[in-house]
Amino acid sequence: MGFFENWASRKREQTPAEREQAAIDHFWSWWEREGRARALASSAVIADDAGSDVHAVQRNELVQDLRAHADAIGLAFEIGPGGDKVLAIAFTPGGVPAKYPLADRWLAGAPSNDPQVAYDNRRQPVPDPSGFEIQIGSTDPELPTHTIDFAGARVHARRRADGKVDVYLTHDAFGLVSEDVAGQVAFIFLDSVLGERVVAESIGVVEHGDVHHDGEVELLALRQIVTH
Repeated sequence: MGFFENWASRKREQTPAEREQAAIDHFWSWWEREGRARALASSAVIADDAGSDVHAVQRNELVQDLRAHADAIGLAFEIGPGGDKVLAIAFTPGGVPAKYPLADRWLAGAPSNDPQVAYDNRRQPVPDPSGFEIQIGSTDPELPTHTIDFAGARVHARRRADGKVDVYLTHDAFGLVSEDVAGQVAFIFLDSVLGERVVAESIGVVEHGDVHHDGEVELLALRQIVTH
């Protein structure tokens, strides 16, 4: 009898969904206990342009903590000005549709009526991404670092019968990086123009490359193409 009692009393290993939920719960506990106050304090320093080395360290520590929580959950994150609120924070699928339910579960734990912080589970569009650049580095010091600038991106778009828009993104730098990296950058650029939610709902096939096509337009023009 003792054997069966000991076997039954063993701690059952958590399922992946249970581990994700535990990480989500841990984040919201940390956010309520200290994270929110630290994020708001960091935002106030940036707004007042009163930064110092100490403030920079504090901001970096906050970002590191947020990244650790996001990694534990399995989501991407972003944090910045909140438009009509002081701050906005989003834990997002990072362009992976299979993670939409996970991001939904994260958002379900957010405060329902926070007067200072806006919460979302999809990456938001950047008002003016024209100066946006992505640095692609390498763990190998012998390999060069590449800069992929938003201004150099072009898009060829075609509306389908179902209303979605297929796109082909081109950038000269796409030929200098791996296919995976180029694909990730393409989706980051699309998210910066349209927002992750609109990309999921309105964009169909996404292709990318460094070979330009007739009829290309600046990537920012995609906003008008999708909404008309």
